[in-house]
Amino acid sequence: MPAPKGHPCYFKNNGRPPKYDLEKEAADLLEWSLKPDSTAIYEFAYNKEYLVAQFDEFCDRSETFSKAYKKAKERVAKNRADKCSKNEMNYGVWAKSAAIYDHLLRQHNREEVEHKIDYEVMKKLPNSTPQNEAVVALVEKLAEENAVLRKELREMKEKSVQ
Repeated sequence: MPAPKGHPCYFKNNGRPPKYDLEKEAADLLEWSLKPDSTAIYEFAYNKEYLVAQFDEFCDRSETFSKAYKKAKERVAKNRADKCSKNEMNYGVWAKSAAIYDHLLRQHNREEVEHKIDYEVMKKLPNSTPQNEAVVALVEKLAEENAVLRKELREMKEKSVQ
């Protein structure tokens, strides 16, 4: 039977103490990310008992770890860009996973894809008849509403992270 809530031995994961000290791991991650040769989060987790795939779970359990992980990804993105600009890292290797580390690039790529899809839909519609103009107007309205909803969703996600 797990310890009752409020008891000093109570832990959120069914009464067992957490396996990893996420506050310490967050501090270690931030310290590691300051090194100029830190170019992939996998390097940080390589000698650890846990997997990089568990980072999402860690972020859910610890706000400190979540913030540290985001900051580390930003630093890694900068380190990678610096290495590419100095020809110390092949751009092709960097470009494949750049959006993982660079939030702004990921957002830009997503918006480009959405715009391209909207454009392809518009291109496929036949030209200028009264019915087609109504359909085009409807598609444009839906695209605008979709963009507004996506923006609101992003804002809600950003507020929930803060």
